[in-house]
Amino acid sequence: MAKPNKKKKLPAKSYPSPWSYAHRPGTVRGVLVGPMRYIDAKTGEMGYSLDILDLDRGVDKPVERIGLHFFGHGFSFHPRAPHEAAIFEKRGPGGCYVDLLEQKVLRRINPLPDHHFYGHGSFSIEGDVVFAIESSLVNGEGAISVRDAKTFDVLEQFPTYGMGPHDCALIERGTVLAITNAGSPVGRQPLPCVTFVEVKSRKLLDKHDVTNPNINTGHIALTADRDFAVVSAPRDGLPQDTALGGLSLRTGKKPMQHVASPAEAVNGMIGETLSVAIHGPTGTVAATSPRGGVISFWSLYAKTLRKAVTLPNVRGVTVTLDDKLFVVGHGDDGKLSFFDPTTLEETPLPPPKAFGGSHLYTWAYPAA
Repeated sequence: MAKPNKKKKLPAKSYPSPWSYAHRPGTVRGVLVGPMRYIDAKTGEMGYSLDILDLDRGVDKPVERIGLHFFGHGFSFHPRAPHEAAIFEKRGPGGCYVDLLEQKVLRRINPLPDHHFYGHGSFSIEGDVVFAIESSLVNGEGAISVRDAKTFDVLEQFPTYGMGPHDCALIERGTVLAITNAGSPVGRQPLPCVTFVEVKSRKLLDKHDVTNPNINTGHIALTADRDFAVVSAPRDGLPQDTALGGLSLRTGKKPMQHVASPAEAVNGMIGETLSVAIHGPTGTVAATSPRGGVISFWSLYAKTLRKAVTLPNVRGVTVTLDDKLFVVGHGDDGKLSFFDPTTLEETPLPPPKAFGGSHLYTWAYPAA
């Protein structure tokens, strides 16, 4: 097993983040949140929720839930009111603003005309607007809608400088927006890419095309130096159940590079490589491959595999607030596992009831 890279402590935090406001006394690991879908035992119908689990009160405590009218995907809380958050649907019209303390939906958010939400969005660091990723239903071109943070009315929009945008994260104290663009179907232009856009001017600052033309760009995790890890699904036009997704890494202001070895790990990234997280102190990247049933851990700077662990239907991954644990969601019944980022050994903790969906997020109750 490759050793963790201790080149430097990496504040892998986007803005706004739960690292940037005062927390309720006793906060250590923080709170886990994740969109969930389930079959209602009484009606037999599909139900949707935002799951909330306070890791500092014990993972065996009951999971709290906010009912939603759609299957949520991305989560972004308000930096000036961190008990409130916006949630967006992946490839659909669903969006809403919730109160995590009152555990209720405050209002719905609707996409631009002839668009759908593509999963993610982010409040500005000042909290005055929301940047929402949207995609045209007519030609697939991406757009960032800039919305008033109180009414969610659209104030303006600007391009993502790519096609099929999905994930976004504010970095560099909220002055730069990093965006993943899934690109066109395989064999066509434009290529999938990661773009960096200056928030104030809306200008393109930097662009990184994929080095493997058979994969798109999906979810991204970043450091304060614009180093990043991005996970991918097969490009549209390739068999999504059997073609390979993957992981690409970028460090040292160099172009990003697709991870192509070792073969036994890369070949396990069947279909979409879904979620990604960076553990700053060790420079360790965690990436989940649901169809392959594998979570793999990589050294960001050495670009080598540290460990691969078999977990059926593994999906969301995040890092606890104290940087002590990777939290991983897996299994058809919504299990959670916890891994020490230094040793990559699983840490036994009492199992909660079914929790979370495609992605997991770290949050914290704000101080009163």
